[in-house]
Amino acid sequence: MDDIRLTNFIILIKNINKAIGQGVVFADEINEDMRDIIGTTEDEETDSPFTRDFHETAREMMRVLKWGFGRATPLQRIYDYDKCNIYAKIIMEISKYSFDNLNNADCGLFDVNKGNLREFVQFYKKSENVIDGYKFIFWALMILTVDKRDAEKHLSLICDYAKMLNITDDEFEDIIRIVKMIYDLDDSYYISNKFKSETIPIVFERLLNLMK
Repeated sequence: MDDIRLTNFIILIKNINKAIGQGVVFADEINEDMRDIIGTTEDEETDSPFTRDFHETAREMMRVLKWGFGRATPLQRIYDYDKCNIYAKIIMEISKYSFDNLNNADCGLFDVNKGNLREFVQFYKKSENVIDGYKFIFWALMILTVDKRDAEKHLSLICDYAKMLNITDDEFEDIIRIVKMIYDLDDSYYISNKFKSETIPIVFERLLNLMK
């Protein structure tokens, strides 16, 4: 395990979470160990992961993932947490705090084994939860970039959910475009008029500004 790479990935996902969560912070009850690792920003004077020993930070994150933190996330509809690699688990743990209305959801909606697909889709089609539906697809695609196990199956599920959530083809392509921007695969993606939809640049405006 490359501790430096792991630590930098934690910081990356934490910063994305902060940007698209519209300022959502970690819940008060979250374990302080996890807050120490991923709840600070790189420009804060103290307790930043950049000032920590990389090996210590990686070990602490491994401990956090071993404990698990409820695992109540819509991403469970697509991915089996226990079968995910460490990078996918990091995304699943941190991204929970970017969903603005997660606390209003019945956590049973996220259990793919309960057969409540209709209720899940209807929850994210409500006007107050539509933005979280876009985030759900975004984070699902982000996991796909770091965990290739059953990639075709997972991509098919992501596409199915996007259709059920009334996410258009243009919006889906724009979300993929943002994922590519994060990994800096093509500088042309930074050109605003390259987006095909009007909604995605608005939903992810803070993240786009962060990456400029």
